[in-house]
Amino acid sequence: MSSKEQGVSFGGYRFEAETGRLWSGAREIRLTPKASAVLKQLVLHAGEPVSKEDLFATVWSGTAVSDDALTSCIQELRRALEDDSKQPRFIETRHRRGYRFVAPVSEAAPRDVADRANAPHRGDRHSEQEIRFCTTSDGVSLAYSAVGTGRHIVRVLGHFTHLQVEWEWSDLRRFWEHLAEGHTVVRYDGRGIGLSDPYTGEFTEETRQRDLDAVLTAIGPEKTVLLGISEGGWTAATYAIQHPEHITHLILYGAYCRGAQARPGYDPDEDQALVTLIRKGWGRDTPAFRQVFTSQFFRSDADPRLIAQFNELQRLSADPDTAARYHESCHRRGDGRDLFRQLRIPVLVIHGREDLAVSADEGRLLASIIPGSQLVLLPSGTHYFPTDTEVVTKAARAIARFLNGPEGRS
Repeated sequence: MSSKEQGVSFGGYRFEAETGRLWSGAREIRLTPKASAVLKQLVLHAGEPVSKEDLFATVWSGTAVSDDALTSCIQELRRALEDDSKQPRFIETRHRRGYRFVAPVSEAAPRDVADRANAPHRGDRHSEQEIRFCTTSDGVSLAYSAVGTGRHIVRVLGHFTHLQVEWEWSDLRRFWEHLAEGHTVVRYDGRGIGLSDPYTGEFTEETRQRDLDAVLTAIGPEKTVLLGISEGGWTAATYAIQHPEHITHLILYGAYCRGAQARPGYDPDEDQALVTLIRKGWGRDTPAFRQVFTSQFFRSDADPRLIAQFNELQRLSADPDTAARYHESCHRRGDGRDLFRQLRIPVLVIHGREDLAVSADEGRLLASIIPGSQLVLLPSGTHYFPTDTEVVTKAARAIARFLNGPEGRS
């Protein structure tokens, strides 16, 4: 067996061609067997075009399959390697000829040496998340994850979550890693979303409270910080009001106290059209339908890779019917200002100055009605996915000051 067949390194990744396992440092990136087999052929012939015919003959052993099977594998590999088909760092499409692996490839260090070099050290921000499962009071299995050490911060968000896909998205993972430097960061997929059980029932405030309560019961700390993001801010605030003995601090990121129907300019016909669009196009291979929704979250000049990743996260987070039902449930909320006025714990409100989905005016309104709250406005137009390095740093530092300052210690 050649040294290349045993293992190669490229662009910060290590691929064990013998076992088909792909690594980024100490973190394994899971690949389907076929995608792994395609990657093996490409790296073994790095720098050379590999025809579709050769890939079909080698990977599928001559079994008749459509071009879609190979295209799906290439898309999976590009997601795993965070590669851009228009400006490829790793896999280049050769028109009518197949694909070419364009990154420089070198012989990887032996597995035991690489493992020692990449093993997580104390304080290593890139430690792997642990995914576990818990059960709600009405019998729904939920996936949750934890990373870091210290006081617990629980991310509360029901829509567009997929614990594994989010963690493999390095630009988004950076925010959780920053927070995990001094805290245990807990994230979960609500019912019907991501890695949690499918759910065909109605989404309500009660079901969201059941989901959050199940996770908090599973992780066990008596005192917890809630990080309510976007629509999750409503859920987090409700829980904090009902359980003041367990929640020490509340962080509201991109949140609101006026539901969609209570905001200026709400158009019910437009909202219903969007729900129909979600049901019709959410799960399609083409992102065109989901792009309509994505445009509410990112500016038109946003990094195309960022938009593509968010499109894919949407597709994987839920099936079309679940996505539509969840969207409708959130938009049934009305004016919740009286609810948020009841908060009596330290509250930090974080909002993007040019937030496209929920205006910064909503963040200012929140801060104005919550007694003693603090407001931080970020130089961002992105709704709640902090991926820009400057924005991530500012948000993480604001949270650290809020929790660890004289008034935040507990």
